Amino acid sequence: MKQTLWQWLTTPKPVVEPRVPFNPLELGPKNFVTIKFSDFDDKMYVVTSVQELTRKINGNEHKFADYFLEYEIKLRAYPEGQILALKRIEDLEYNEEVHEICKSGSEFTITDHDNNDEQSTYWRIGDVKNSHNCTVFVGSGGKDFKMEYWDYSRITKDEADQDVEEYLFIEMDKDSGRFQMWLGKQIGKDRLSII
Repeated sequence: MKQTLWQWLTTPKPVVEPRVPFNPLELGPKNFVTIKFSDFDDKMYVVTSVQELTRKINGNEHKFADYFLEYEIKLRAYPEGQILALKRIEDLEYNEEVHEICKSGSEFTITDHDNNDEQSTYWRIGDVKNSHNCTVFVGSGGKDFKMEYWDYSRITKDEADQDVEEYLFIEMDKDSGRFQMWLGKQIGKDRLSII
C-alpha cells in the first residue's frame, strides 16, 4: 500500500545501531597508550584507528583487532589475550617478486642495509604453506576490504639476552595489491598503560 509523504515522514523508522568492531583492549581513536618495551622507547602514542579482522578457520570465524598508533606502529590483539606490538618496516605498491616469495616458500629473508647488510630469516608460523585471508572491518567512515597475509617468526635475543620470538607479517590489500610489512614481538598487557 502506498503511503502519503506525511505518513512516510511520521512513521517510526527502525533504529539501526552502528556496528562496533571487536575491541578486546577497549581502545578507541584519541586514546593514549604507552608501550613499556625497549623497542618502543617507553613513549606515549595516540590511537588513530581500530580495525577488526575476521578470518575463517575450518568454517568458524576468528576475530582479532589491529590498533593503529602514531609513527607507523600497531598493536594486534587476539581474543585469548595475546598482544603483539608491531612496527611497519615496509609499505610498497604491488611487487610481483615479494608476492611470489610469499606464495612459494616457507621462509622470508630481510636484509638490513643500515646494519652491514645483516640478514634475518623468518619461517612460517606452524609451518603453514598457504596464505591467510581475512575481511577487515574499518568502521564508520572507512571502506571495508579483503586482506591476504603471511605470518612468519624467528627466535632472537631480547635486551636481557633471553630467547624471544619475533614476528613478521606481510599483508596485501586484495583490491590495490599494496603490501605492508610489520615486525614486532609479543608483549604482556602489563606493558601497556592506557589513558
